[in-house]
Amino acid sequence: MPLISEELEPNRGEAPPRLLTPQRLLGFTCLLLLSGILYAGLHPFQVPANQVAWVANDNAVHLGESGTLLSSGSFQPPVAGGAERSLEIWVKPGKIEDSGTLLSFFSPSSSRHLSLSQSESDLEVRIESSDAWRSLRTDKMYIDHAFLDGKAAFWTATFGRSGTAVYRNGKLIRRSPLLASGSEISGLLVIGTSPIFNQGWSGILRGLAIYDAVLDRTQIERHYQSWTQKETPVLTKDDACVALYLFNEHSGRVVHNRVRSENDLYIPAKYLVVRQTVLDPVWRAFNWSRGFWQDAFINIAGFIPFGCFFCAYFWARGLRSPALQASVLGAAVSLFIELTQTRLPTRDSSMCDVINNTLGSICGALAYRGDVRRLLDQVIAGTADMYRKVRLS
Repeated sequence: MPLISEELEPNRGEAPPRLLTPQRLLGFTCLLLLSGILYAGLHPFQVPANQVAWVANDNAVHLGESGTLLSSGSFQPPVAGGAERSLEIWVKPGKIEDSGTLLSFFSPSSSRHLSLSQSESDLEVRIESSDAWRSLRTDKMYIDHAFLDGKAAFWTATFGRSGTAVYRNGKLIRRSPLLASGSEISGLLVIGTSPIFNQGWSGILRGLAIYDAVLDRTQIERHYQSWTQKETPVLTKDDACVALYLFNEHSGRVVHNRVRSENDLYIPAKYLVVRQTVLDPVWRAFNWSRGFWQDAFINIAGFIPFGCFFCAYFWARGLRSPALQASVLGAAVSLFIELTQTRLPTRDSSMCDVINNTLGSICGALAYRGDVRRLLDQVIAGTADMYRKVRLS
């Protein structure tokens, strides 16, 4: 008979009341494993402060990896009825090797939304689903090596019936047939992260403007020259500017819209993701990147000891189907962690993690047999016996 089951209930006449038995040691080990997994899955346990700070002696704000700004209201679709909108953003990346979302529009009534992102050294313009569980087409274009020099740059993106054009420092870089609808470039303006995922961007934001028109080269060049030289763009009525943020407040939690008394930007006290995704689906999260498979390996390996020790504990307790119960418990703990992560904006709730954690629990539970069972029983019983001898000496 395996060693762990030999002393399920010690003889109270022969042992001290708090004598450590193999079963108690096994239960304590299971508790430690559970605590460690919960700590790793939910740390940090609090919502972090919003990492947005005013840059001293400059018209700019610095965003950390957990920093975001939100518009006080929603931008209406372009007045032209189609995708007649232009964006200007003056930014400097924090790190060239980082990836994160510079800005996004988000509306619950729109099936897709537009975002501008840093993808390591590239600038990415993306139109993607506003709900991760809706499998909609993602359209995107890349500006290769856009941030490779690490310097501040004045970017302009125009969206019209003929497609999308991107300019850097007043000069055309690339055109694309990428089309955006009015609903995709309207709604709440989110700066510094994605509205549905934790995709924090770090760097310095010096200026931002939104126009209800497709700016031409002359207008773009004029804005670049006047803004970078005079710290404010020279605007005309034809520019159709609907929002201008100069970031010259230098303090406070509000960045004023200088052309209209609406849609100011505000800096929340806590970092937040507007509508954080619950259990990011497998078909969206899956990819062949090294990072994806590394995370999968960690999630599987981390739950193998959990499944093995809980299977051993349930078996020692004489419960039926201990391997099945340990596997189900692993799945339940993983699901609890992933659902709780939806309240922690710095964590991502993923269905892939639930599957991988459950797979790890199953592997660990099935491993508790044969030589593994005998070895684990001997280690647990030997450790408990050593502790007993120390206590009685």
